[in-house]
Amino acid sequence: MGGNRFVCLLSIGLLGLVGCVEQEVGLTSTAEEEPVPVPKMVVEPPEINFGALNEGEEAVDFFVIRNTGQAPLEIFEVGMEGPTSFTMLSSYELPLELEIGGQLRYEVAYTPESTNETALVTVVGSDPELE
Repeated sequence: MGGNRFVCLLSIGLLGLVGCVEQEVGLTSTAEEEPVPVPKMVVEPPEINFGALNEGEEAVDFFVIRNTGQAPLEIFEVGMEGPTSFTMLSSYELPLELEIGGQLRYEVAYTPESTNETALVTVVGSDPELE
């Protein structure tokens, strides 16, 4: 009667081999780990230039905070440092959650008090790439 017989059982749910004493079977997985959805904060434009203004003139412009990621974005803080000639006209009760595809618009006014003035706006959020 013809030789030895080996039975190899593969249980797909458990991925365990039973009864394969004399053979080895290599098992691999090519499946990649699913990426965890994360928020992505984009602030546009990255710079606002109000140009040359005469004393007493006022210019208003805006920037937008967008969530272009795949999870809600927490906005913890939006602050501005600089001379009082720059004024943040928009305000929101923070912290707040910005849904996927959501955006906030902040208006900023500039009334020059001297020449070549600069201010810096800082936005703090939950985008893990910005930590």
